Amino acid sequence: MNYYRYKLEGTYFEDGREISHIKVMPKRQYEPLFSGYIDIVADDWRIHSVQLLLTKTSQMELVDTLRVEQLYRPLNKDVWFISSQVVYPAIKIFGFDAYGSFANIYSDFNVDPVFDKKTFDNTILKYTDSSNKKTAEYWERTRPVPLMADEIRDYKRKDSLEIARKDPRYMDSIDKKRNKINPFMALLFEQRLTFQRSRTTFSFRPLTELIAFNPAEGWVINPDVTWTKDWIQLLSAGKVLLYLRYSAMDLPTNILMRIWVWCISLEKNILLPLVFPVAKGFSNSIIIARSGSGEILFHH
Repeated sequence: MNYYRYKLEGTYFEDGREISHIKVMPKRQYEPLFSGYIDIVADDWRIHSVQLLLTKTSQMELVDTLRVEQLYRPLNKDVWFISSQVVYPAIKIFGFDAYGSFANIYSDFNVDPVFDKKTFDNTILKYTDSSNKKTAEYWERTRPVPLMADEIRDYKRKDSLEIARKDPRYMDSIDKKRNKINPFMALLFEQRLTFQRSRTTFSFRPLTELIAFNPAEGWVINPDVTWTKDWIQLLSAGKVLLYLRYSAMDLPTNILMRIWVWCISLEKNILLPLVFPVAKGFSNSIIIARSGSGEILFHH
């Protein structure tokens, strides 16, 4: 509080309470300090609302101005909570002006929470899986701030595009066009085949890297194939990498195959229970597996 100067601009009444409207001014420029107004409930000394501003003189680097407005409401006689918050950032860069607003409405407060060891984890923000499946009537009843006309048009357009993009015929046509392999490009660059309906991806190395020669092993065939799949419910992502190496020389390691498995769960790391048959000619099989990622190694 010692970094600011304060000036009482006036008072007003709300719900029988006297509110003091106070101007906040930083004592020194070019320090990370706010300027604006803060409204205090007389006698209770509780914050009623704030309208504060940060500018370039506040040593901000990414934005030009940042305006914050907060409104507080009484939950009961002894507890006040933040009811709403709106943040207005503005930026000027390369001759372009950009600005926005982010509104947050808070409700369902728990003033007497009980915490255990599992309360706090790596989760920062969480959305329920049904949040994007609510009806328009539900949001009309629930949304505290009505949508603007531009927002309504934008949501309708995005909903229509989402329905079109989920059409199987559209996805198949996109896959057919995207998965065309150019022989010249396949010689020099990694190729990727994507199938949207099955949520799978295949990728393999350039053909020029599949065959090589060295004096120790002679001709070597060294293909790498990666298969990736996204699971909707069980897993968020899974990847299988097949590494196969064959050399013409009759060496103890002339045939080598490695398979890596990565799985990322929505809740915790899970290793897929995959079983790989050992091909004829492979011996001394080694299987290494651990939660979240695994390596299965066959070597001769």
